[in-house]
Amino acid sequence: MTHNKGGQVGKFVTGFVSFLLIVFFIAVFIALSSGLAKIKHSADKEAGKDTSFLCKENNLLFKEVEIKIDKQKQQMLLIDALNLFYLDKIEYSDVEDNLKNLVSKDKPCLIIAAGESKNPAGQPGGAARNDFYIEFEEGKAKTANFGAFPMIFSKYRNKDVFRALLINLPTGKEVKKIYIEYYYGQCISGEDENAK
Repeated sequence: MTHNKGGQVGKFVTGFVSFLLIVFFIAVFIALSSGLAKIKHSADKEAGKDTSFLCKENNLLFKEVEIKIDKQKQQMLLIDALNLFYLDKIEYSDVEDNLKNLVSKDKPCLIIAAGESKNPAGQPGGAARNDFYIEFEEGKAKTANFGAFPMIFSKYRNKDVFRALLINLPTGKEVKKIYIEYYYGQCISGEDENAK
């Protein structure tokens, strides 16, 4: 039995080159996967602290609200109502009226601030026009003028009680980033050093 050494060498070279190509593609896949994971992690960090808190229990954004759309009332989560509001599909008053129903003696203060930059709570002037501040006092819900928001919100920022979330809203061909900070609990006064 005679062997063709040229044929065997050719098979070896072809097999070895195929092996190297497979190893190369696996290495590229692993590098891309880890690179994309780092990008996603940095985007999560960009939203601020507490980006992994999304559990339904006791979370303001998962409270059910009733919003009127096309003259029909619809039950939805608050986060969905906020998305509709930020996409200009419902009015400020529609959201605010529902937020007033969420405050009580147990949780008398509610703050929601949103903007296109990090840490939107407490932005001055027109940047605060989409923010909400509801306080339960003397048996009823009260709101504040958005001109007072920077002063009010700074008390909460100093106590580090805001939770943060980054949402991406589709607006046609582009995606709009909205940073949301919110608080739902006991009111914090300027003198109260132990509240949180």
